[in-house]
Amino acid sequence: MKFYLALLFSFIFVSPVFAGEEKSDTKTAQTENAEIDPVLKAKKEKEVDSYMPYLIAVQAKQTNDYETAAEYFKEAYEKNPDSELLRSELMLSSTILGKVEDAIPLAEEVIKKENNDLLSTMIAFTGRLMKDDYKGALSVLRSFSRKVDIQAIYPIFEFWTYIGIGNREKAIETLKKMDNPAVKSFYLFHSALYYDFIDDEELASHYLKMLTSEPGSLTLRGAQVIGNYALRHKKLQDYAHIVQAYRNTDKIYSLKDDSFFTKGEQSNLDVPPTITSAKMGIAEAFFDLATSLKDTSEETAIYFLQLTLKLDPDLGLARFLLGELIEKQARYDEAIEYFSKESEKSDIYYISQLRIGLIYYDKLKQYDKAEKVFKNLASLRDDTALPWRYLADMYQANKQYDKAIEVLTEALKVIHYTDGSRWYYFYFRGVAYERSGNWPAAEADLKKSLELYHNQPEVLNYLAYSWLERGEHLEEAMKMLTKAVELAPADGAISDSFGWAYYMQKNYAKAVEYLELALKLTPGSAVISDHLGDAYWRIGRKFEAKYQWRKSLDIEPDMTEDLKARIEEKLEKGLDAVGDKFEGFKK
Repeated sequence: MKFYLALLFSFIFVSPVFAGEEKSDTKTAQTENAEIDPVLKAKKEKEVDSYMPYLIAVQAKQTNDYETAAEYFKEAYEKNPDSELLRSELMLSSTILGKVEDAIPLAEEVIKKENNDLLSTMIAFTGRLMKDDYKGALSVLRSFSRKVDIQAIYPIFEFWTYIGIGNREKAIETLKKMDNPAVKSFYLFHSALYYDFIDDEELASHYLKMLTSEPGSLTLRGAQVIGNYALRHKKLQDYAHIVQAYRNTDKIYSLKDDSFFTKGEQSNLDVPPTITSAKMGIAEAFFDLATSLKDTSEETAIYFLQLTLKLDPDLGLARFLLGELIEKQARYDEAIEYFSKESEKSDIYYISQLRIGLIYYDKLKQYDKAEKVFKNLASLRDDTALPWRYLADMYQANKQYDKAIEVLTEALKVIHYTDGSRWYYFYFRGVAYERSGNWPAAEADLKKSLELYHNQPEVLNYLAYSWLERGEHLEEAMKMLTKAVELAPADGAISDSFGWAYYMQKNYAKAVEYLELALKLTPGSAVISDHLGDAYWRIGRKFEAKYQWRKSLDIEPDMTEDLKARIEEKLEKGLDAVGDKFEGFKK
């Protein structure tokens, strides 16, 4: 929950220094006496022995190779077990890999000496909770010396720990400390969780209603919890209201991509309670922390997500967010592993599978695997066209236009559209028809797309540009492009089309104006550079024209052989000798 993000900037993670790094005068004394004092000599030898694996580990960590980092931090630590730095780095690397069990004894060692490190405390705290040792967990929590840094949210950890111990009176007293404007949504959310946990329907319902009215509180997790409660109590109207309310928010994930919500219409659905233990309540708090940190401190967010999943392995959103963050670190195989852990009954199975397919397609270029994932998803649901869309994207990118047409045609047959999105699939199929050489079918689909979504700038641009390239409907194409530029002034492709339209009319000065704007908006486009080169040539800026033609070849060395040959010919002979690539307009 984002309402207390600012509080998290006060988290200061203290990194212990490398063993032996005392003040410089002390180090000098140690060096001078090392040959005399066998203890100091042994200590120095340990430091030297551990230094090389430490350097390898640091390098691996910098490239997000945490498996290698953990391996070499462990080797370095075994050679120099007195090093606080190595102990801390090994603990962190183990945690980020999800090996929290390995990190727990290291965290216990850290807090024995001085308990002022938040993450070490939270790892040791989690270790006690994993054993259902709530009294031990409370002891760890109370020994943390920097409570002031997290004073706004510290009570929630105490609250759930007291619940685990069985001291409800002390727990409620602690929870009330959270009832303040700074963390109001956090207080309402955990109050609702608690009263639902103890089957107090009246108070649970009360706090859930208050939560829905609190500004900014309706995250996807909040909607899930409220929806869960409504479904379990057969309050289907309340369920429908929360779904609609979430759809009206600035949401991160669409409800339509989450099977939990699409199954909500089934009144006989067996929905498990949100939490069934106090440690699951703490898992919710860790998840909120991770969500707040994900945009500002990805690595710290990952730590808290790993702790979350140790306390509640069924909190699918935590696993999904973890997969997203790991994917951002280019740890694609690990991300796929996390996304793959969701069963078909999971709240987020469908969207997790979509992410797997996208990693195979977009990141790993393993198209056969991506195709298998998308086709499976397309067979499971008929209320979303996303798998068909991604399949078509993939086929288009690989110039398999017939396949793209096939899946888009199938999508238009089977998908139940309720939001007017059919325009996109006619548009996309029109593009595939055009690129496969079937212009009549392409034109029909593009017109149908505009019929469904008037003044859609992408469609206006594509149809108008296609007409220009074919030398048809100049006047209508110019009107459409003028409208497209008004609707999407920051779209480089549309500015390129507009500039090229002026070029075709021999208004070269105007063409240069829009083509330069297009290149500024989309600097990495070979097509725009080629067009701008032609326009420069026509106004006498021939040196700049050749620069743009060369640039287009450098940007896209894999362009079609015909286009490549044409640009090379322009560089050798000039545009006057080669001529324009259109034959004028047919009105």
